[in-house]
Amino acid sequence: MHKHYNDGPAAVKQAREAEANKQVERMTSMMVWMTYGWIIAAGVFLRAAGWM
Repeated sequence: MHKHYNDGPAAVKQAREAEANKQVERMTSMMVWMTYGWIIAAGVFLRAAGWM
């Protein structure tokens, strides 16, 4: 009985941590894509400016 009670909060905590990790991964991937976008945009802009 006591062990079963301890399992509950642990599972809930694990689920919350997994959800938090998912959100962090989502934010990180968005930041990575934004960074890639800025790098590509800067490269295209500099290339166009160089050609002009």
